[in-house]
Amino acid sequence: MNDISRLRECKDLRALVAVRLGAKFPLRHELSPQEVGVHADIFDEAQRELALCHEHGISLRLRGERGYPQLLDHIHDPPPILYVKGALPELDESFVGVGIVGSRKADISGCREAAKVARSLSRFGVCVVSGLALGIDGAAHEGALSGQATPPTIAVLANGLSQVYPRRHAALAERILEHGGALVSIFPPLEPPYPYNFLNRNRIIAGLSRGVVILQAAKRSGALSTARHALEQGREVMVVPGDTANARFAGSLALLRNGATLVRGAADILEELGIQSPTDECDLPFEGALTPQSVVELLRSRGRLSFEQIEQHFTHNDSLMQVLFELEADEVIIRLPGNRFAVFSPVP
Repeated sequence: MNDISRLRECKDLRALVAVRLGAKFPLRHELSPQEVGVHADIFDEAQRELALCHEHGISLRLRGERGYPQLLDHIHDPPPILYVKGALPELDESFVGVGIVGSRKADISGCREAAKVARSLSRFGVCVVSGLALGIDGAAHEGALSGQATPPTIAVLANGLSQVYPRRHAALAERILEHGGALVSIFPPLEPPYPYNFLNRNRIIAGLSRGVVILQAAKRSGALSTARHALEQGREVMVVPGDTANARFAGSLALLRNGATLVRGAADILEELGIQSPTDECDLPFEGALTPQSVVELLRSRGRLSFEQIEQHFTHNDSLMQVLFELEADEVIIRLPGNRFAVFSPVP
């Protein structure tokens, strides 16, 4: 098969050639033999790249073709090609994706909160979109994998899909694929994770999302660029608040001062996006302040719960053990076999 025939038969190859020629869409017209001759080096590069895609199990979603995400198509300067590994169904107008991003150096409570919010959203069909980075991103992906969304999570990489960056998340990337999620990138398969690629990566995270949630963003956090892109794209920007004295939240607080929406958890996020809250609210975290009264109210509504089950229902739960100890000492709750707790008597 000659070069003209290959171009005619393979739309992916036409797309790769088009990008190298500076086009915004895949080629709609046939290249003449003269044009192919003039651009022989470009044609050869495109063929090599397509072979690499096949070798690494990477598919191409082409702008203007079926399968290209509708949300992404509506942002400024959409990428002409989206490289995909894994299961990425048609992301049409019914698709609900929420970006969850934050610090790479998040503390344990921040990662726990990211996982909890992601898990709750995924249980109600919301796909969690993030960047596979250490810290908040990784925790969000992990949390989403226990939900029921299809796909459960999309990881947007700042490099080509022939490799996973950071390497510490190679196993997480495999689990995302095994659970029906997807890895996506706008970069060719062999592209390294250059520093300037991350800003473009953040633009795509926002572009694939109906709204973006920020957790633990420091003053110079890269998550702030995702928030900026979300605003430019007309997306909702939401912030889970934290300790005002903690430098990890300095960027988050700045976003709140500038008009971002404060959210306490999944229920607030669903409401902010205009998505009907689930009727079975007991599956959502309690997401209130951890106080003796709130623990008692939870046990009254849910019955006997283990320490771990109670812990999952509160945004900030570092003092839970102390609260339970005090309630037990005051004979308000009782400890049962299996480290479970129940209300012993009404709160006076």
